[in-house]
Formats: sequence, C-alpha cells, structure tokens
Amino acid sequence: MIVGLIDVLLAFLGGLSGQLRAIIDQQVRIQHAENRAAEIGNAQLQIVVDRSRGHVAAQLQSLAESAAPVNRLIALINVFTELVGLGPLPNLSNLGGDAEAALKPLDDTVKALTDLRAAIPV
Repeated sequence: MIVGLIDVLLAFLGGLSGQLRAIIDQQVRIQHAENRAAEIGNAQLQIVVDRSRGHVAAQLQSLAESAAPVNRLIALINVFTELVGLGPLPNLSNLGGDAEAALKPLDDTVKALTDLRAAIPV
C-alpha cells in the first residue's frame, strides 16, 4: 500500500514539476516581451504583458491549491517513515508565487520519496 502511494505521489510530482518548468519558461517569454515593449514604447504590448503576468500568477495559485491533498498524503507517509526511524518528507505547503523557488522543495520531496521507495523491499 505504501509503495503504491509513493508511486502515485511521484507521478503527481513529476507532472507538477513539468508544469512549474513550463511556467518558468512562460515567465521568461513574458519578461522578453516586457523588455521589447519598453524598448519600442508599445503600450498595447505592455497591456498584453501585464495580463500575461496575471494569468501566470493565477496558474501558480492553482498549482499551489492542487498540492493541498498531496500534502495530506505526505503526512500519512510521514507517519510510517517515523515509525521506522526515518525523517519526515518535506511537504509542498509553500509553492508560493515564484515557480523557480518552488522547484527546490519539490525536487527535495521527489528525492526523498525516491529514496524511500528504494528502501522498501518489494
């Protein structure tokens, strides 16, 4: 049962990581567009940039909300890891508004889950 939960979490976190990386790429493109709008003085392009930033912020908020149930699963797995003397897994409660900063705790969680998965005899 625990192995199944870990596999599901790893699949979800892999998808979440891909979404965060796509958002980072989108933020880079938005920054380039903003630089170009300032360079040529294009107010219409700046409006598009501002709306795009709002859209990206909404995407990040949605991703953060989607992680709430996952944090409950991580808490459940932490009960078992503590029973066998392992440290707790980091949770995803702080995805925040910065996609790049959110990758570090996500990567830490994936590594810890992968190590835990490898330690469980099948």
